This record gives sequence, C-alpha cells and structure tokens, in this order.
Amino acid sequence: MGAQTSVTATIVSALANSSAAAPTGTIQFYDSVAGAASAPIGTPQPLNTGNGNCILATLAPVLAAGANTITARYSGDANWTAATSAPVVIQVTTPDFSVTAMPSPLTVAAGQTATIAINTQSILGFSSPIRLSCGTLPVGISCSSITIKPGASGSLTLTTTAPGTSVASTSASLKSRFAIGASGTLSLAGLILLISPRRRRRFYMLTVLMVIGLGTIISGTLVGCGGSSAKATNLLITSTNTKVALGSPVALQASITSANNPTGTVTFYDGSTSIGTPSAVDDNSAVLNISSLAVGTHTITAKYSGDKNNQPSQSGDVLNQTVTGKFTLTINAAAGADSQPITIPATLQ
Repeated sequence: MGAQTSVTATIVSALANSSAAAPTGTIQFYDSVAGAASAPIGTPQPLNTGNGNCILATLAPVLAAGANTITARYSGDANWTAATSAPVVIQVTTPDFSVTAMPSPLTVAAGQTATIAINTQSILGFSSPIRLSCGTLPVGISCSSITIKPGASGSLTLTTTAPGTSVASTSASLKSRFAIGASGTLSLAGLILLISPRRRRRFYMLTVLMVIGLGTIISGTLVGCGGSSAKATNLLITSTNTKVALGSPVALQASITSANNPTGTVTFYDGSTSIGTPSAVDDNSAVLNISSLAVGTHTITAKYSGDKNNQPSQSGDVLNQTVTGKFTLTINAAAGADSQPITIPATLQ
C-alpha cells in the first residue's frame, strides 16, 4: 500500500550568539500526494535540544505510493519566529512491472500476419504472471494472447483478412413436373390401347384414358397457373475495388440472375449490420456507392427483396472489402488488479 521512511527537519538561524536561548515549540510535518491538498502527518513533534542549528528527527510515517511533497512548519516561540521549510518530494513506488513492444510503429498488409515482440521488466521483485492481449481491433483483424513471467519476453501475432472476390450462390429452384406427368399419362394410354385384345372396347378405353389424360393436363395447368409463378433467383456480389484507402469511394454491386426480369431492392450488409439504404434493382443489378467504411476488412453480404415474379434471395457468398489506413493498436498487460496498457501506432496496407 505504501512505504515507510523517516523525515528530518533542521532549524537554521543566522544568529551566531551562543548565549541565545534554544528554540522551543513544535514542528508539524505535512504531505501532499500527487498534487492534492497538503495534510498533516501525525502530530506536532517537540524539538530536540540544541542551539543555532537544531537537528530534529521527528517521525517515520508510512507514505502513499506516488509523489509525496513533504514540508515542515516550526511553530516558533518567544525568541524564535515561526518558519516553514522548502518542499521535498519523496517518490514512493511499489512492486510493479513495465512493458515495451516492438516494432513501433507497426505496418501489416491485409492478408498477412505481423509479430509483435513484447519485453517485460519486474520492478521491486514483482512476480505475478502477466497476461498480454490486444484491445479492440479493426474488423477483420485478430490477435493472439499469452501469459509470461515478469522479466520474460514473448510475442503476439496479429492476423489480418485478405481482400477477396465473391462466389456465386444458388437459391433453391422450383421445377415443374407438368410436362412429364402429362406426356407420361398420354403415352401410357396409347400403349394400353395398342395391346388391348378386345377391339370392341377400344373406343371406350380410349375415351376414358383420354379423359384421364385430359384431367391430368387440366390438373397440371391449374397447378402451374393458379399457384405462385415467382422464379428462383441467384445473387452475386462484386466490388469495383476490393482494396481501397480510408475515405475512398467504392461501388458494391449485387447482380441478380432470374428467368424473369427482377425488380425490387437489394440491401447490403457489413457483417450483420445493414449499410446505406436499400438500392433499387435496375437491369438485373443494384449498386451501393459508399465511402464511410472504417479501416479493416469487412464481410459484405446482400439480400434481394424479391417481387411478384421473383423469389427473395440472400447471397451465400461473402465479399471481403478491405479499407487500408492508420489505426491504434492497444496491448493490454494485466497482472491481477495491476494493468499497464501500451499503445502502438499501426497501419493496415
């Protein structure tokens, strides 16, 4: 919590008359910690005997950790005036540790890894294990963590995501079995008619089978026309440039493939968060122009709203959009309640 020390006050006078009475009274010590208001230390201490120069060893207080500004005030007496000493700063330290990291500044290319060398130092015998980890990182960047002893060295690995291209996704399609069902029924009717040995009943059988076939055709027509005719859609995401500098505009495009002419809108997402406003579909595609993406590699996806002729769809692919630029890397070094964070200027290229 603190440290014990001894403080001494000495009364000095220009009067060199040996017959002068020795100073009497008391001395009160004061302490100001880290610039706070000065407060008394202990109680006023009586003077030791002496004349002219009086050495006064008064007390051994326990001082708080940090910069302690100590002053002493003599009360004075009938022969000697009161006086206050010049301040003395006593720096009190407790067992602790320090951390340094290299390189600083740090540069890493998107898709590459970077190694950060960590050196620790024990102060006054500090021995608790130190856990080293990274603070909040840009999207698409991750960092390892380690635990080492004070005085030891280690390293952290920074891993980044590369910019990429999208891969088309295919939504489930609806397949009509009408043609197979109708033609199969009619073919079966013809086959039975040809092999039937009873000619007198051929016309009757043909009529019945044709009615059955016609019923199948009508049924298939009703299913095909009365049900939903919306077609399945495929969604592909692309970018005009998958690696741009911070603040530079980039156009994200979602291309829609369908048997029908698609309308509606496409909403783009950065991870699970929608970005921009829904973009209208025009000529089988929707475009979002954006320049507000932060430094990092973003996972871009999209959702198509669909319309009366086209089914909604969601991209199964992910577009890795990298934004390069500067960021601050924080390395947290913690040992119990003691924490020593350090920061490193970093650049993603």
